Amino acid sequence: MTVIKESKWISKITQKDNIEIILFIMSLSVAFSSEIGNLNINNKITHSILLIWIIRAGFKFKKNGYCIKNKGLSNLLYTFIKYNFYPKVIIYIYTIVLIIFRLTEKRFLSTNIQTFVNAISAIAIICLYEKKAFEYSMKALFLSYIYAVFGSIWLYGIEFIKYLEFHDMAFGTGYVIIYFFMTNKKLSKKDLKYVIFSLILVLLAYKRIELGALALVYLFYLILKKFTVEQRKIIIKITGTLFIIVCFAYIYVIFNGVIWEWFNMLGIEVSGRNYYYQAVVDISEFSPFFWGYGRNSMATIFTNELSFMNVGNLHSDILRMYAECGFILFGLWLWVYLYRMPSVVEEKFGYNSMECLFICTLYTFIVYFTDNTELYLINQYFYMLIPIYYILTSKSENDEVKFN
Repeated sequence: MTVIKESKWISKITQKDNIEIILFIMSLSVAFSSEIGNLNINNKITHSILLIWIIRAGFKFKKNGYCIKNKGLSNLLYTFIKYNFYPKVIIYIYTIVLIIFRLTEKRFLSTNIQTFVNAISAIAIICLYEKKAFEYSMKALFLSYIYAVFGSIWLYGIEFIKYLEFHDMAFGTGYVIIYFFMTNKKLSKKDLKYVIFSLILVLLAYKRIELGALALVYLFYLILKKFTVEQRKIIIKITGTLFIIVCFAYIYVIFNGVIWEWFNMLGIEVSGRNYYYQAVVDISEFSPFFWGYGRNSMATIFTNELSFMNVGNLHSDILRMYAECGFILFGLWLWVYLYRMPSVVEEKFGYNSMECLFICTLYTFIVYFTDNTELYLINQYFYMLIPIYYILTSKSENDEVKFN
């Protein structure tokens, strides 16, 4: 039944002779398909597909003169590029500087295409399709999930149900759940399908950190609603500041080993993370004078010197970014996402827009404690897509900002 309805989507688009949209949805579904059982599609293929659409968006932006025709949309997209894409460029340049001054090794330098594509892909898609970007992206994600499920059935037969832990899809879909509980609107039939699909995907994946993160941000959202808008602004700024302190405290307790004593006391299963983290602690230090090893250094170290651990990277973006960026740049990275970016969005697009962005960011950084979602394609795609889409489709107090 689902397949029939999906074919109606394609049929409806075909009737409009919009071949580009068909190509976009189908190609994006392939880009999202990095978890088809054990038959993972090479990252070079998935990121190349998105790179093509980023280039397409660049040509459209130049040809149609978006900055003149639609200043509101142009300002929105540039704001998200400035605070999501530029920090990654700065970290990359910082890595080059470390190499020049021989503070790290040349082997850690790469093209960094994966990081840059993850940072800008959803922004480019919004540039191409504006409000329709969400609908097309959800259809692509649905198709990708179908590929993954059938791939698992083909590989594992009747036991396929044990292999539906699609990490990237699950974490990325968390943002969709956040969007719908924040909109406070009556769900249409289409919206209800998106919600049910998202819940099924997240629950079957059963990622403990994700479920905990969603519960925490939902609780935070409910608490915010008990205060006035002005009070909420203050609460969010305080929360952002406190979270920066918590991230540094997390690094500190990892370095002094206290965290493992707590986990043992609470009976929390760490799945080998104590060994991965200790390996990084042994080559780093908790100090303002620790400069870091540069972007992608942890992936290189874990696939070479630490290959016996059988993990491709460190299972904590908080610790990984500290080890790669060093004490000072790590702090600036936290400040940009948890304080500066929300403040700028609130100033330009209103409180509601900032609230959505901050809750998405809070969810993102909670997951960062134990996972590598900063490197996940779908996760980073929806992290940018959902706040932008929310701004485009909701009525904020800044009604002078027009997007149509």
